[in-house]
Amino acid sequence: MKSIPKNSGLQAHPSSAERAEKNRFNFKRLLLPIMGLAALIWFFIRVIPKPSRAAYPCQRAAFPIASSFVIWLMGIFGGAFIFSKLKKRFYASRYIAASVAGAAILSAVLWNLHFFPYNNALAAFTPTKLAESDVAIVQSIKSDVKEIDYAEIKQMVSDAVSGVGGIESVVKNGDTVVLKPNLIVTNSLSTESNGVTTDWRITKAVVELVRSVNPSGKVYVMEGAISDTARIFSYYKYTYENIPGVDGFLPIEKDSGTWQDKSSSGLVSMALPDGLLYNQYYLNRKYKEADVVISLPTMKTHWSAGFTGAIKNVAIGATPGNIYGISSNQPARNNMVNHSTDDLHKWIHDYYKCRPADLVIMDGLQGYQNGPFPSSASGAIGNQMNMRLILAGKDAVAVDSVASLTVGYDPESISYLRYLNTSKLGNISPECINISGKKVDEVRKYLAGTTTMGVTKITDTTAPQLTIDSVQAAGSNLKISLTADSETVKELVYIDGQLRKPSSVSGMSIINVDISGLSGNHELTVEAYDRYLNRTTKTAQFTASGTVEPGIGYCAPKAAQAPVIDGIGSETCWQQAQWKDINYVWLGQPPTASDFSGRFKMVWTPERLYYLIEITDDKLSAPNTTLFRNYYDNDCVELFIDEDHSGGNHQNNHNAFAYHIQLNYNIIDNNTSGTQSLYNDHANVIRTSNGNLHTWEIELKVFDDTYNDKVTTNMPVTLTKDKIMGFGVAYNDNDGNMTRDNFIGSFDIPGADKNVAWINASVFDTLKLVDSETPTIQKGDLNNDSKVNSVDFALLKSHILGITELTGDALLAADLDSNGTVDSIDFMKLKLYLLGDIPQ
Repeated sequence: MKSIPKNSGLQAHPSSAERAEKNRFNFKRLLLPIMGLAALIWFFIRVIPKPSRAAYPCQRAAFPIASSFVIWLMGIFGGAFIFSKLKKRFYASRYIAASVAGAAILSAVLWNLHFFPYNNALAAFTPTKLAESDVAIVQSIKSDVKEIDYAEIKQMVSDAVSGVGGIESVVKNGDTVVLKPNLIVTNSLSTESNGVTTDWRITKAVVELVRSVNPSGKVYVMEGAISDTARIFSYYKYTYENIPGVDGFLPIEKDSGTWQDKSSSGLVSMALPDGLLYNQYYLNRKYKEADVVISLPTMKTHWSAGFTGAIKNVAIGATPGNIYGISSNQPARNNMVNHSTDDLHKWIHDYYKCRPADLVIMDGLQGYQNGPFPSSASGAIGNQMNMRLILAGKDAVAVDSVASLTVGYDPESISYLRYLNTSKLGNISPECINISGKKVDEVRKYLAGTTTMGVTKITDTTAPQLTIDSVQAAGSNLKISLTADSETVKELVYIDGQLRKPSSVSGMSIINVDISGLSGNHELTVEAYDRYLNRTTKTAQFTASGTVEPGIGYCAPKAAQAPVIDGIGSETCWQQAQWKDINYVWLGQPPTASDFSGRFKMVWTPERLYYLIEITDDKLSAPNTTLFRNYYDNDCVELFIDEDHSGGNHQNNHNAFAYHIQLNYNIIDNNTSGTQSLYNDHANVIRTSNGNLHTWEIELKVFDDTYNDKVTTNMPVTLTKDKIMGFGVAYNDNDGNMTRDNFIGSFDIPGADKNVAWINASVFDTLKLVDSETPTIQKGDLNNDSKVNSVDFALLKSHILGITELTGDALLAADLDSNGTVDSIDFMKLKLYLLGDIPQ
């Protein structure tokens, strides 16, 4: 048989074995499609309920596989369909229609890529975890930024800096200190709290703070605005008269030399071998060689960078206009780097790396959306956000990350923050950032602005799930067992309101805390945070050297004898109960201590639940006199009770009750018809007043969810030891307006909308009914330190003189003759005991 020559154009027929091998099923062919389908299903299951999960590492890994699978499917089916159409069109010489069909293929692919947007930088990013950084957030108690005067600004700056170690931890006497405010433009803006430029009063407060530890060093205020910086200094009151203690207000474009003079003595050429954009940059010499650089930015969004704060303030604003400006008389650096590409973020990374800031004090008095600035003063209207904040920190990346979360932007989507974190110049992950002062979710506002180059706004406002499973106190160790969901990146532990650093941690499920020196009953609070700093708070009470059940917000002891409802609370049973604060702001701004503070105790008998509530309020007001109209806007106590702790909706049913107890003792709640009713027979209430202190004593019947508004035979439940109920105590504070000024509750409600307890019983705190506990009181031991000494004598003396007031166990310990009154006889008994004249 003649063989078939190579390259003859003829093909040899395959043998039978070859045909069998070709037809044999090969699983490898289906491996990639199966993986693609699985990745797509997994991506949708996880991301559709909560879109923010698209940024999680597992979803970043699944996304390219899933999107490739979708493109592959569309290519097969779309291609087959369109090819058949194209074939017919070409045969018919209908070239225009064929071109349209071809364009459809391209459109389908582009649509698919748009439907599955992919940010390569974000997808590949995993935060670098560095040593923990501190950021402080201070908010004014004033409701309007225009009401904040210099004295308060100075105090806010001082408090913020103290929260991150104090100015003395950064500045030493003799240092040269450069302050870099943001004074980008004038545009007829107000000179104070305009949100666009750094308020001169903040800079003045910082200068005074610096001079308090550095009287002999140099202090320069330096800026490189987009026009004549000297004129802008003057416009915004940056003068020696307004800000004494400054050695020079220096326009960077002038202090750095003449136009394009790169050999100027006012410049430093900085080599940056690992620069992301360039390997050489020019910096002002005073700025580069200063002992301390303090960035004083404003908090605002930015049409190119997404967010601008401490870092961009120096990485763009400190560049010498004589080198990087448009021309000799136009110092604006518009052409320095392309602001529409990632080059902007690379530049910011590089230039900041040349000279990082040592301290950040951020002007968030106003906060500005749709920034960085308006074309005129009228353009600022509606974009000034009245945030009333000062932020501070030594890690500028951490400060900007927290600030971006505060205005509703995801810091991990901002490229220059990612680049700097990867270069180990600061923390971006909340897991590595300790925040003191206000919580982010307490002050957050979602600012408008453009989202270019992958910058994304926060859409996930759901707090992570958290359960306290058990709390065990053994000796000096407190072991806390938790169940937290996969969203949780950080957990904080507080005991009696004080943050405690864990002695050891096992994942997110076990936390051990050293409780050496603690005795008696205490309140444990655990906070869980996701990466957007959405927060869930759970509380439990524990006894040192004891164990408590999980998640109990309050343990009410049984009263041996029911208290008399007289608004005094002098019965013995009240001495057994602990005070719990009413201090979580649900609506309005945090009140001052003189405007409002509150606390309560609870006891029980089988027949009733009892409350003793102390409210400090400088003005009681009930302007809404029509019975069921805006009753919640009057001053009133609000009691929440869910008899079986079942949670759920209770808006127009009796799954739970939300009793609004008015100043005239009317008790109002929603009925099952969607309107309101009086429930005055559910409670007996007396209120007494002593100056601004108002004491409410309440006897409450507890009804279950079978309560029927249409009958009069409803019977309250019988209360028993170990019964668990949902509960809460709140107060609506009205200072003379038609609407309430504040709504403050006894438990934290996660999320941005905290006014939900009147609808949703699932957010209630947990109440447990326990046996009565007779406290062991050592007579004379007023401070409960197991010693009777001069400290106790001083406390008793202060009480007798009316300087301070003893309460609770301290008052019982001071009653040495057990006659129910603390007076001079008890004082003499303690004095003689300490002198050794009489035994205790």
